[in-house]
Amino acid sequence: MADPPDLWGWAPRRMTVMDWRWDAVKDAPAPGDAALRAGGTDARATDMLVNNRINYVWEFVDIWSPPQFTLARGFGDCEDFAILKRSLLLAAGMPESRIYYLLVLDVLARCDHAVLLVEDNGWRILDCRRSLAGGALPVDQVMDFTPKRVMQGSRQWDFERRRPPIV
Repeated sequence: MADPPDLWGWAPRRMTVMDWRWDAVKDAPAPGDAALRAGGTDARATDMLVNNRINYVWEFVDIWSPPQFTLARGFGDCEDFAILKRSLLLAAGMPESRIYYLLVLDVLARCDHAVLLVEDNGWRILDCRRSLAGGALPVDQVMDFTPKRVMQGSRQWDFERRRPPIV
């Protein structure tokens, strides 16, 4: 599998220690809910289905919930949305090599945030806060994030500022 792409002037740097929160949810099965599975491997459709079905609720204590738990509650925060969307895309047959769980700093909201980075006709961001924009925005249309950490399966990367070439 390849490394994740550079994002907004930042380059991924492989890490050896996994985040225990990710390790606890990365292999959780997708819910069997047929309505949510209707999106198949279409990132935009899956993004919209989950955003319309689950209510966003900010959590004071940040807990990364398995997909079944988020669906049963009917609400979750940004991590829960991203984890649920990832599980649905994987269950529908999208290769894991095209899906990354991405932690960012939202520079407008001034807070940490979780989204899904998916390769679906170009790199796209699936975000619980952007459903009004039509979902699954191309990376180059998202300018308010600074990437912090990205995870895929049992691999993890942090980001460092890409240095301009010396001339």
